[in-house]
Amino acid sequence: MPKITSDMSVEKLREIAKKDVDRISKTIQKDPQGREYTWNGNFFESKPDENGKTWIMGIDSSVKGYWFYCPEKTGHNSKGYELVCNTPHFVFIFQDGEKLTCRKCKKEQTIKFVIPK
Repeated sequence: MPKITSDMSVEKLREIAKKDVDRISKTIQKDPQGREYTWNGNFFESKPDENGKTWIMGIDSSVKGYWFYCPEKTGHNSKGYELVCNTPHFVFIFQDGEKLTCRKCKKEQTIKFVIPK
């Protein structure tokens, strides 16, 4: 894996991440619990377990990646609390400030990272 520095251009980071995704997306990943994950086009996803729960896994890349949870408000529950979409999306550090359309609620959001230095 190439060495990533803080002064690398977005284009170079994007190129490295694309190569990493192309390479790793052809594999089957396993977690410590033994679940197998296959590539679904955006991230790794397991088959539903005995309770119907699907697990997801990010990409092990030399470019830092984070989970971005959709902040779109989708309504209120019976107690008056706001409901939020909260669908996870795996994004890379160079995507900060880019637009992303949520795969669940289909609303467009701007990715904004708040990362302590």
